[in-house]
Amino acid sequence: METSLLLCAFPGRYRTVPGSLSSSLSRYSLAKDSVGLALAVVGCLLAQAGWTSPCSYSLTVPVGFSMVANQCDSTLPGGNTLANVFQGGPVPNGSKIIKWNKVGQVFGPAAVYNGGWTPNLTLDPGEGAFFFNSGGTPITFTISGNAHAPVLPLALPPSGCCIVSRQVPLVGGYMDIVGLSPQPGDVVYRFDPVTQSYIAYLFDESGPAWIPIDPMANVGESIWICRGGAAPGPCSTDLTPPTVQCVALTGPGCNDAYQLQASDNCPCTLQIFIKDSCDGPCGGAFVAGPYAPGTKVKLKKNPMACVGAPATVNPAGGCGVVALVKTRGNPVLVVTDCSGNTTCQICPIP
Repeated sequence: METSLLLCAFPGRYRTVPGSLSSSLSRYSLAKDSVGLALAVVGCLLAQAGWTSPCSYSLTVPVGFSMVANQCDSTLPGGNTLANVFQGGPVPNGSKIIKWNKVGQVFGPAAVYNGGWTPNLTLDPGEGAFFFNSGGTPITFTISGNAHAPVLPLALPPSGCCIVSRQVPLVGGYMDIVGLSPQPGDVVYRFDPVTQSYIAYLFDESGPAWIPIDPMANVGESIWICRGGAAPGPCSTDLTPPTVQCVALTGPGCNDAYQLQASDNCPCTLQIFIKDSCDGPCGGAFVAGPYAPGTKVKLKKNPMACVGAPATVNPAGGCGVVALVKTRGNPVLVVTDCSGNTTCQICPIP
């Protein structure tokens, strides 16, 4: 069998013996997975010939949180966007999809469904995400497109966690997903939608073996892999909104100056926007910002609420402020955390 085909079918597992026509599979048995080998080689032949094969499977998303994966390449314009991947449904308004940033080791901003996904993130084969079904019944999607040619091995952080999945719609173990053997101390976490909690699997080098059993991800399921003593981020089921407030400043040049403060119960890079209470409880079209927590601004409002000049934002100086925001009514501070929870808080000014 040609070496190039084995390298394509099992990247990271196959190696050639220098100076020899013979080859060997590193930590892998051809006889053990002859069907998988045949499928992988056929897939590589088709890919090399420029052909594609269809891919389709059903994914049922239960009520509450679950960990999901897209294991097909969408053929629709835009590729693997949430709108293209999660066809059908219908998706209840208020549902969320949350991805993990393995570089920053934090959850990114949630995509929230309200007639459409905002933002319309991408979810590629090999990635994973949390899906929060806000409705009262499970949702069944048909995920379809072209079969994805797996790219292995995955690059896992040496210390930290990532959410990953198999790149084809088949049940998969660690080797199928990562393309390499586990390291001592690796921990796999699967999320149980029934109990809304994790099931942990530890790789023990003394065996070597997984404790309690080998972790296996179902079709359409993603998993956590953690190294270096790390554990999954705490925000997968976060429904607690952040807090935000304005604190009046004192001192020379600090008339009308305020410091914007915000915090959340989960690690997240928060951004504060200033809107106008005359446009509604969370403001409207007018927006100033975003501002990082700790930013100082000057805040003013029209003498008569909701009448007179429109809201404006302009540069300003003195007391360390970065802007002068004038609103028709009281300013409204708006902040959204990485799980998509939003807080709108009026900043009462004289």
